[in-house]
Amino acid sequence: MNVEELKKIEKKFNKVKRIHCLKLDKEVDVTNVPRLQYNPDEDTVTSPSRIICFWKEGEFAKVIK
Repeated sequence: MNVEELKKIEKKFNKVKRIHCLKLDKEVDVTNVPRLQYNPDEDTVTSPSRIICFWKEGEFAKVIK
């Protein structure tokens, strides 16, 4: 994944408050996630803690609010 693709994903989730996390398989609050990062070993885009998953193998997390 290149920098431009990561920026597009960050922009998609910029104003989002809640998502259905692909890793935790539940609804989570994302208002305090400062930035996103790509994890090549898992092919995911997550919060810096790698707990909240926004994108996984081409699939976006569902936006709740």
